[in-house]
Amino acid sequence: MSAIAGSRTLRIACVLAASEIDANHSDIIVFPEGVSIKEVDAARLAYPRAILVAAVAERNSRNAEKHCRGILFHQGRNQIDYLKVGSDGRTVGSGYTNQNSICEIGDLCIGVLICLDIDDVAFSNAVLARMKASLSKIKLLCIPADMGDYWFPQDIYPFPGKFEGIYVALCNNTITHQARCRS
Repeated sequence: MSAIAGSRTLRIACVLAASEIDANHSDIIVFPEGVSIKEVDAARLAYPRAILVAAVAERNSRNAEKHCRGILFHQGRNQIDYLKVGSDGRTVGSGYTNQNSICEIGDLCIGVLICLDIDDVAFSNAVLARMKASLSKIKLLCIPADMGDYWFPQDIYPFPGKFEGIYVALCNNTITHQARCRS
């Protein structure tokens, strides 16, 4: 997958594991929801110049609830602060809609929405509005997900106007659903 703006082409890889990354497709690497931090760290070591996006499950230190943290690594550190908003039976949502899930890097604006947070109208619309308002030439929404095939049937987005002017990279896990939404 590539995003093109003017003379710049970004190579985007949606992968389930670091071992799947092709050295020729390593500008932006998107992992699915539920990927282990070990996979993300392996990719960070192998491709230190790449931007990495993922949603990693983590335990809350107070009550051992499992949350999902959105991460966007660039230049060795996480550039966003984002806990998945909604609950889905596998992870407990934070409920926090006032979060930073956007990063601007030069002429690139990257937004992150974890899986079902695309359905949180207030949160997803705010993220997309900030992306559209960005002066960056390339706008990319990364969706680390674990979705069934009913989310985006027949490769048609259910709300095409919502994503106008924004490239979308959906990286879907294979863990939960037998009939899964395609990445």
